[in-house]
Amino acid sequence: MKRTTKVSLPVWVTVRMIRGYIVEAKPFENLYAARRVENRWKRKCNPDYDEVNVVQSWLKLPMRRFNASSASGLPRLRLSSAT
Repeated sequence: MKRTTKVSLPVWVTVRMIRGYIVEAKPFENLYAARRVENRWKRKCNPDYDEVNVVQSWLKLPMRRFNASSASGLPRLRLSSAT
């Protein structure tokens, strides 16, 4: 069995809860984009019952899955961008 080096990448997730149930979660590559969506969702939510938060998580990926042709050597993640 081959040993591979694992690299951790930060991911921010904006989570929307309505009446205690998670109804939507969007991952982002940077905190700024996650905060923009958080602020947009907070304007539409009922503060007595609903909640919107940004949480940080880490992706651990094996080194062999990285795209060697990319400038940074890191993989191209397909994460949402703020719209």
